[in-house]
Amino acid sequence: MNRHERRAIKAMQRSLKQMQRPKRESGDAVPEHPCGHCGQLLDGASSDTGVQAKPGDISVCVACAGINRFRADMSLEGVMMRDLGYLNEEARAGIAAYRTALSRGKAS
Repeated sequence: MNRHERRAIKAMQRSLKQMQRPKRESGDAVPEHPCGHCGQLLDGASSDTGVQAKPGDISVCVACAGINRFRADMSLEGVMMRDLGYLNEEARAGIAAYRTALSRGKAS
């Protein structure tokens, strides 16, 4: 398992813990919005750096592993990996590893 896969698994574990928490009050940094791919309602985002999500950031849906980008109003816009050419190679590799880890978790 490489470094990106280990980081992706840790981020996925944090996301799953966050999903199990009770609903948060309104006004949170990440309001509930549907995934731009599967429509699953998402109300949280985690980061391996601990930074809160902001417009333009990327999120991976824990339900379908679809890639989303936060819009200015913090709603989610479904995007494809080919749309992320502006990200550096390490960031794209991290996203790919996270998606792989999610897919493997669903298969077991």
